[in-house]
Amino acid sequence: MSSTLFRAPSGRFIRDIEDLRLGDVVRKKCDPSCICITGAPWDRSTAGRPGARYATTKLRDYLYSFNVHNDICVCDVGDIDIVPGDIAATSSRIYNAVEELLGVCRGFLLIGGDHSITKYSVSAVLDRRGPGGGLVVFDAHLDLRRLSEGLSSGTYLRELLEERGSGLKVVVVGIRRHSVPRYMLDLARRLGVTYIETENLDPREAVKTINDILSGAKWIYISFDSDSLDPHQCPGVNSPSPLGLAMRDVVVILDGISKAGKLVGCDIVEYVPFLDHGEVCGRNVAYIAYRMIYLMGS
Repeated sequence: MSSTLFRAPSGRFIRDIEDLRLGDVVRKKCDPSCICITGAPWDRSTAGRPGARYATTKLRDYLYSFNVHNDICVCDVGDIDIVPGDIAATSSRIYNAVEELLGVCRGFLLIGGDHSITKYSVSAVLDRRGPGGGLVVFDAHLDLRRLSEGLSSGTYLRELLEERGSGLKVVVVGIRRHSVPRYMLDLARRLGVTYIETENLDPREAVKTINDILSGAKWIYISFDSDSLDPHQCPGVNSPSPLGLAMRDVVVILDGISKAGKLVGCDIVEYVPFLDHGEVCGRNVAYIAYRMIYLMGS
């Protein structure tokens, strides 16, 4: 068959061989110079609107369409082989996968999935890199719930801090008071969690606050919950909340807190593709992922 008559599956329609995209340079094999990408398609801890399990594929489509302007080594090892319905087996696999990436890669990007995956990922970083790290979370919620029964991704941060929290500095950016129970604000203070609300937020002041808190941190991990963005910029999420962050504010904060050699890993969570009107949320969140990759690779 003639090769000139057929286009590769998912190939671009525009025939511009000098138009280099991230997807054109992504490798399958990783080495210590690479930023490694993997997915964790788990959303069974979601008490609200499920569907984040499908984000790992969709976000890659958007992410790999962005242009490349600087040399960077990026590899994609595929999705972690989660076990549907079995949180014990899945959490163990996420932990082991992140631990393996930490031994091979310069930094890693974990694409979720619901926010529960952050607990297992950060636990692996703590065991591999030791205490004394900093966790920066972009989120509308504090995720410090105390449940009487059942599962919720809204418990991950409390569990992480109560089980592993010694020596971990935590800042949550994007909190909306109208979406956070009163007891959580008090609990955050008792657990040593600093939170920055979106109302009257000045991104440069937020950077100063975060850098002051993270001063002396041996490593930094960033977790980005898609609902931290305002719903008009990201409608496709599990738990949308008004008065959210603007994309430009997120970029200013990300750029301001990135410190060479300290940013070891990042994750993107809670994006629900089938709730995303006009692909607005997916493209915005994918850009955040794109920015994270370059920050880790710089």
